Amino acid sequence: MAEQFWAACRTFTGREHVVRAKIEELDRGAFLPTYVRSWVSGGRLSSSERAAVPGYVFFRSSRDDWPPVQGVDGVIGVLLDGDRAMRISNDEMARLVLDHAAGAHNRFDGCVSEASRSGRRKSRKPRRSKRARMRSLTVQ
Repeated sequence: MAEQFWAACRTFTGREHVVRAKIEELDRGAFLPTYVRSWVSGGRLSSSERAAVPGYVFFRSSRDDWPPVQGVDGVIGVLLDGDRAMRISNDEMARLVLDHAAGAHNRFDGCVSEASRSGRRKSRKPRRSKRARMRSLTVQ
């Protein structure tokens, strides 16, 4: 069997999770690094899982064994080096996997400081239009 390595395919942004699941159905390893984004909206804490590398899904392949991935719904194309799947270096994949596992971007201490009004911009009096300001200058 040929040597397996990590390769990447381009997907439609927002469809990465679906494409990852379909590639896994092909009995290949697939990896989608994600992070959790949290924010306050209307006094409630909301969060969603987002792709760390939008538009790309990583999968295991050999040099000539990538065409089935090309046929998956939602895949725009496989990153190629000539006519073969481009190898993602082990260092790059290790960094992506370790960052994902460590969750360096997922740390949320539970303190919602952005909900306080101290950091918000103070409201100001609405500014008159340029025409209204010019008119007041000419009337005097």
